[in-house]
Amino acid sequence: MRTLLPILTRRRSTGRSLLAEFADGISVGNLPSTTNWQEISGMACPTLPANAGKAWIVSDSPANMLAAISLTDASNQGVWTLQGVSVASPADWEEVAAALGYLYVGDFGDNANARATFNIHRCIEPHLTGSDGTILSADIHTIVCAFPGGGSAPTHKDAEALIVDPDTGDLYIITKRESIPGVYFLAHQSTYSGTQTLTYLGKMWDVPDITTVPLGATACNVVGATISSDGKEILVKNYDAIYYFARPDKAVSIYTALTQTPVQVSYVGGGSVSPKKSHPGAEPQGEAVCFSFDNANYFTASEYISGEGSTASRFPLFKYTRLPKAATTAAFQDGVAPTAGYAGTLDTYIWGTNPATVRGTETTIVLDITAGTPTDDRRALLKFDLSAIPANAVIVGARLDLWISAEGQGWTWHRVLVPWDESSTYNTLTGGITNDGVEAVAAESARNGVNLDTIVNISVRDNLLVSDVQAMVSSPSTNYGWLGLNTDTATGDGVQFDSRQSVTAARRPKLTVRYYLP
Repeated sequence: MRTLLPILTRRRSTGRSLLAEFADGISVGNLPSTTNWQEISGMACPTLPANAGKAWIVSDSPANMLAAISLTDASNQGVWTLQGVSVASPADWEEVAAALGYLYVGDFGDNANARATFNIHRCIEPHLTGSDGTILSADIHTIVCAFPGGGSAPTHKDAEALIVDPDTGDLYIITKRESIPGVYFLAHQSTYSGTQTLTYLGKMWDVPDITTVPLGATACNVVGATISSDGKEILVKNYDAIYYFARPDKAVSIYTALTQTPVQVSYVGGGSVSPKKSHPGAEPQGEAVCFSFDNANYFTASEYISGEGSTASRFPLFKYTRLPKAATTAAFQDGVAPTAGYAGTLDTYIWGTNPATVRGTETTIVLDITAGTPTDDRRALLKFDLSAIPANAVIVGARLDLWISAEGQGWTWHRVLVPWDESSTYNTLTGGITNDGVEAVAAESARNGVNLDTIVNISVRDNLLVSDVQAMVSSPSTNYGWLGLNTDTATGDGVQFDSRQSVTAARRPKLTVRYYLP
């Protein structure tokens, strides 16, 4: 095997802002959904300027391929096979990183806690042409690693996050199954021989624990990490959140930076916790994160889970754009601080079976349908007065919190195009409101298509399209809110949310908007 030589060609940004303010995640397109790429577990920005605008991804299976995707539209830019790399169990690719002209694949997943050693495959980054290719075995160096023994070894030797120092090539591995993540280190070498025992550096900042279905236990669930190409910014994610660690002084070690208190930055939300998150508006099992080539934005991707909304047209790559200035956050919820005097919510539901009954004073809004009976169809209407936001505001985030009070099947929200109020009924709206492109927008603004039948009394979140709120703020006369539809047309089991009349103020509909003024 020939010695791999670092390729020091990566462009580095200088003098840029380190403002840790990013817009909400917006889908730029749907990821490749073929079988080989349904378990995306890691993502990395290229090191080569010729590959800018792309990202490398790895999947849990098969464990001998890398793929490239466009950061513009998520399209496939070529699949690269690692020649001579075994796909035999216990191979479990969970991360990819990039530095110094190399790609580093972390084959260190260990669900069964049974691996005495694991591998990091370091290979020379190929030039992307849009076609498939092979990374030759001569350009691959497999580093065999082991956690140290004794008290410095994790109880469960499972890891899914890898950071490679862009200046030195040193490796940092973050554990997944511990309550406080451990950080392990391996210094860069031109070649490695034998088994490399990692150095335990200590615990990083205490990433909040979450309980997930896959683990069945409480743990930090760190599933991805990335560092900017200039080494000044680090992102670490679990299934629920992304944490930003600043390192403007690179005399400070990466490990020391990871022990500092981070800023929680934008994330669409995800994880197999109740209520489950659903494609396309959130990530049911998001494990991948990376910066763009110029460090201006970051991106996330999830595994494909058909039972949680994933389809070929609902498998998004999310982009988070860095803001030019700090954003203002405004919350709209009737009778709740900090805007306790706010009473600008309108909500009701209409029902074809009782077409003349006014529902605007009820304590719940209902989304339901009986299969094959179009008139037995309850549809929710929800609107917020947004006049407190300046008309010239640039909207960069919007989320809707609703409280499931009964049942719990999936739903969609569509922007309404016609006026209504809380006295509106199926009859006064001339046969209700449909998402026909005239009464309401045909395309959904948000969706949760997960079967939540056993989930009650839990606050849930939809990430509404920022463009909806932008239009409502810029042109208040067109703000007619949203139409809520039930997605369970097969069995006709719906969902109920607490309305603005709920006796418990904290359970009333809440819209949170982030914006800045140009």
